[in-house]
Amino acid sequence: MAIANPKAYAAIGVVYSAHMSKPAQAGLGVAVKVMVLITVIVVANTTWLAFGVTFFAVLSNLVPGRAINIVFAVLLFCFVGMSLMDNFFKYATFCAVEVFRG
Repeated sequence: MAIANPKAYAAIGVVYSAHMSKPAQAGLGVAVKVMVLITVIVVANTTWLAFGVTFFAVLSNLVPGRAINIVFAVLLFCFVGMSLMDNFFKYATFCAVEVFRG
């Protein structure tokens, strides 16, 4: 999540606002939700910042950086392929069941 990404904060806010507090404790419930949301935002952004600084140091070297990029490209390709295969098998199973039902 980037600091300049209000859509991400809106999406997280929707998740937090989905749960209702008791009407008598509405103010307290809202205050707790806002504090938890702020904490999550600060922790997530700080973690990404630390990860980015560390990862930049590795990626700025030519050989390790290129090797990591290749590994990530292969992993991305594999995960997309697994996702497509999973959906294909679910669809094929569904079609086979429908054929046998009549």
